[in-house]
Amino acid sequence: MNGGRNHISGNTNGPVVQAGQVTGGLTITTAPSTPPAPPVPRELPPPTARFTNRARELARLEKLVEGGARLIIAAGFGGSGKTSAVVEFAHRAAPHYPDGQVFLHLGGSQPAPASEVLGAALRSLGVHGSALPPTEAGRVGMWRTLTHTRRLLIVADDAATAQQVRPLIPAGTGCLLLATSRTRLSGLLPDGAVWVPVDPLGQDGAAELLARLLPEDQVAGRDLDALAGLCAGMPLAVAAVAGLLALDPDCPTDQALEALTGRRAHHISVLSPSEEDSAMYAGLDAAHTALPTEPRRLYALLGALPGPRITAELAAALLSSEEVEARAALRALSEANLLTPAGNGAWEIHDVVRDHAAGILETLPEEAATAHKAVRGHYRYAALRADATLNPRRWRLEDPQGAEPLPDQRTALDWWAAEGAAVDAVIRRAHEAGEHGDVVRLVDSCKSRFAGLRPHAAWEEATDLGVSSARASGDRYAEAVMLLLRAQRHMCFGRFEAAESTGREALALGRGLGDAQVMGSSCEVLAQATTTRDRPAEALPIAEEAIAHHERVGSPRGLAIQWRFYAQILDRLGEHGRAHSYFTEALAVFREQDDAYQAVQTLTRRVPALIALGHLEEAAAGAAEALAAARRTGQQVQIGNALAALADIAAARGHGQEERRLLEEAHQVLAPIGVPEAGRVAARLEHSRP
Repeated sequence: MNGGRNHISGNTNGPVVQAGQVTGGLTITTAPSTPPAPPVPRELPPPTARFTNRARELARLEKLVEGGARLIIAAGFGGSGKTSAVVEFAHRAAPHYPDGQVFLHLGGSQPAPASEVLGAALRSLGVHGSALPPTEAGRVGMWRTLTHTRRLLIVADDAATAQQVRPLIPAGTGCLLLATSRTRLSGLLPDGAVWVPVDPLGQDGAAELLARLLPEDQVAGRDLDALAGLCAGMPLAVAAVAGLLALDPDCPTDQALEALTGRRAHHISVLSPSEEDSAMYAGLDAAHTALPTEPRRLYALLGALPGPRITAELAAALLSSEEVEARAALRALSEANLLTPAGNGAWEIHDVVRDHAAGILETLPEEAATAHKAVRGHYRYAALRADATLNPRRWRLEDPQGAEPLPDQRTALDWWAAEGAAVDAVIRRAHEAGEHGDVVRLVDSCKSRFAGLRPHAAWEEATDLGVSSARASGDRYAEAVMLLLRAQRHMCFGRFEAAESTGREALALGRGLGDAQVMGSSCEVLAQATTTRDRPAEALPIAEEAIAHHERVGSPRGLAIQWRFYAQILDRLGEHGRAHSYFTEALAVFREQDDAYQAVQTLTRRVPALIALGHLEEAAAGAAEALAAARRTGQQVQIGNALAALADIAAARGHGQEERRLLEEAHQVLAPIGVPEAGRVAARLEHSRP
């Protein structure tokens, strides 16, 4: 005390007590200080620069979150862009999670222990290292306590197992856990997980990304679609291509394409001199290594596939196993996100995965040879089944006995629609490998597909390869069969002079062989081509020779087909009554043999003769029957032709509006196929314009 004033000199820190004299014990109590609140975690990586074309995935994520999903797995193989997509979504969703966003690295192919990941997650929420529980169970409990009342968004990147992710599931209903993984983590389904597949970019998206990555002055004049097409939609590969072009900006596009195409045949990762994109194939290497024995073996064999589709039957052929074992291996590959279930007993494989598998198979020459042989055998049998279902009694190179037919013709057409491109690739590979016997039999088994679906380019390539293989093997009989299929192609696409020339080649071979079937079928083609070229009188004796040859063969069906063609020639010559008789005899045979395809052909092709005879009711009933049968089997060309025949009948009755309606419907069916019949219908529509 000094004059009633308290004075303290110097600096102080904390509470101060002044007293003149203190006796006894002294305890000073102050209010506890409030520790500073831990910072709200904002750990998301920056959004990906030039983020491109993930509208579908982002919309799916948004819909799931709005529906209450709290655990979402974004699954896709390495390099597909799943982390970029999830981070982009997380930034957009961040305002809805005011308590923070936590980003955790789970290690991918070198998985971090769950306890370590939990420690990182707890530190993100402000838990000091010294306060972390020593056990995983303790850390799980603390994590659940701290997340119970918070609204957090957690991104768990590159998870390898469900065991890594499950402890991170927050307790609070206001939290969202987004995990990325190269596998589907199906073990999390009981925990409420839902999947969002992150597939590679489409062609347009890859080209758009490449345009964004390149400087503006490099975009002009570049064939971005072609360059992007080398990347199979993989963002990492697109970035690698952009990087390569950046190193040589004056490189002409065609030279870049040539260089890149040669490299892509092995691995996309070599496109980048710095190999920054090696993660894409490193991820696939790791996924392959982690597989159990039989799925790992099947993965390598996928390199022999001719296309992006595999069935359990084909997998069994590759593994030389029963179908049940093959399905188990396929499921394991699907769980590892290396295949995608496509329905109808099939799985799809991305080109990048198939390229990677092919690289592995190249290192196993004996297994590769066996695998390619198995693929040829599978498709040879499967194509024969489909062809025999569509046309069970036709003359063919390979006896279909033992090939179990498919349930019905529509199923067979659906099989061809799904697998036709794969069969074309197998034919191409077999020709390159010198497996000429497989080539001609596969091409022959495509006959009903070609007639029903009219795949112009595939038909042309296959028959040319078939003729080449037959000649290379010295098989003159097979050469005649391939020439006849080529002539049929010419006929179907309006090249009648070429059809006549090819028919004469086949006829010469048939006469050299003394084979009645070849000679009869060759005369059939010649008669059709000659008639179509407005020489029906010249065609008549050729058709009569065809009938004679088929009488020697002794096939009622083959003979009935010749009667029908003969009837068409008679109709062109004005002998409608005789034509009707032959049509009737042919139709009776086809109905007796339950040959729906040939019955429909006959019902529609007899319509002009019946109209000329004034038998409009009979013509209409037959054409309606043909249309119904064609619709049951899904034969689009026959549907269009039956509609055109009904239009002819409507015109004969003077029903112009009905004629036009039917022609329009026929054109809608035929135009997408690109067959000459579509052009004829279009010309009639123009002529009948009101």
